[in-house]
Amino acid sequence: MDKYMILQRKAFEKAATFEKRLNEQARKGYRAVNLHTGQGGWAVLMEKMS
Repeated sequence: MDKYMILQRKAFEKAATFEKRLNEQARKGYRAVNLHTGQGGWAVLMEKMS
């Protein structure tokens, strides 16, 4: 299950902080596959690049 991960924006997390977490995962070799926004929250599906 290490190939995919879902990052969710926390309830009171600033957008800049969430983007920083996304960028940290990108540096570890993950890429964003899908972004879902709904009911005030964000969820990003990330895939590990081989």
